[in-house]
Amino acid sequence: MDTSVVDPPDLVPPPPQPVGIYGWRKRCVYAVLLILTAILVINIALTIWILRVLHFSFDGISGMKFATEGIHLTKETQFSKPVYVNQIKAAENKPLYMMSHKDVQFLQTDQDNRVKSRVVLGTNSVDATCDKFTVQDSRGRVTMMIEGDDVILGTKDASYPGDIQFGSSVSTPTVRSPIGEPLRVDSSTSKVQITGMGGVGVNSDAGDVKVKAKDGVYITSAHGAVHILSQKVYMKNLPKTATLPSSSSSSSSSSSSSSSSSSSTDIYQLCVCENGKLFLAPSSRDCDLDPSVCG
Repeated sequence: MDTSVVDPPDLVPPPPQPVGIYGWRKRCVYAVLLILTAILVINIALTIWILRVLHFSFDGISGMKFATEGIHLTKETQFSKPVYVNQIKAAENKPLYMMSHKDVQFLQTDQDNRVKSRVVLGTNSVDATCDKFTVQDSRGRVTMMIEGDDVILGTKDASYPGDIQFGSSVSTPTVRSPIGEPLRVDSSTSKVQITGMGGVGVNSDAGDVKVKAKDGVYITSAHGAVHILSQKVYMKNLPKTATLPSSSSSSSSSSSSSSSSSSSTDIYQLCVCENGKLFLAPSSRDCDLDPSVCG
């Protein structure tokens, strides 16, 4: 029996494999790294540019500074949406400007978001909507208040340079014209009524007081009297009776009337009709009833 030993064939080790990325894969990786590096540099440059343009700092952005009491705006600021604040205050010794190409509205709402008060700055107009409108001076005193149908002026004197119209009554202790100008109170289509529980006084210290009417002027005193106090009282355009004496007495008084006619031509006596109408009669005659005058 043949017991020869057969040696195994020699094993040839495999060739060594290269470690890393080679060829087109390596070029792709380098290209991706280059693009990422460029993007990173661009982002850093843009970030620095934005910080420089907007003036970012630890206190705020450009003209906007953040503080514990609020936000300080030192430059012009535009708001594209509503802004809700508790207080808007200008810097010390500087004015506060609010500009808009359209209307500027200030609204006050209740808990249900219903508008209770409104102030609108429009084109050539200022509209205020509220139940009570009050104007105060620097001392806190009310100079004008509008509530309902009442307009109350808190000042002692209120002046208006032009004409003013009132649709209802006016309650005031004094109505006075400007210095050197007349005072005129008129009603174009209705009447003017002046009422005073304690009396009505019309005074003119350096001029005339004129009352003019188309139909009639009535002076009535319910319980007192009408007094006219003046050194001179003129009643013009009163009707006159006939100046010729009656035929019965013409022959007896012809001599006396001829002698006194020249002296009594411009002198008349004041007579009163039964209906209260005044007329003039010659001073040499009695106040005879004249139907043409008293009728």
